[in-house]
Amino acid sequence: MTEMRLLEHTRQFMVHPLPRLRSLPTALPLEGVVRIELEEGMPVFRASGFIQARIEELLLKQREARLSIQEKKELDQWEEMDDYLSLINRVVRNLMQVQCDEWMDVSTTQNPT
Repeated sequence: MTEMRLLEHTRQFMVHPLPRLRSLPTALPLEGVVRIELEEGMPVFRASGFIQARIEELLLKQREARLSIQEKKELDQWEEMDDYLSLINRVVRNLMQVQCDEWMDVSTTQNPT
């Protein structure tokens, strides 16, 4: 993939500066937070089962009662982390698609039918 094509493709992410995380959740363990799965040959980053269970616990509590200020802050931080994982997944998927498209263009040019 040419650098110019990559720059053109990623320019959409540069229009709006990426948000910065204000802080990480205090309950964030240093290991085992993110798992990587393969979908159609592409890596997909997801929160681990432990983290998903914690988020579900907080969401359930939020529906049944009020969250404490600390719990609300923690849930907000997990949502920010989820947004970042989604962003990473979109960037990876888009870059791999550009790479695939470029490969198909080269392949078609080299082997016209």
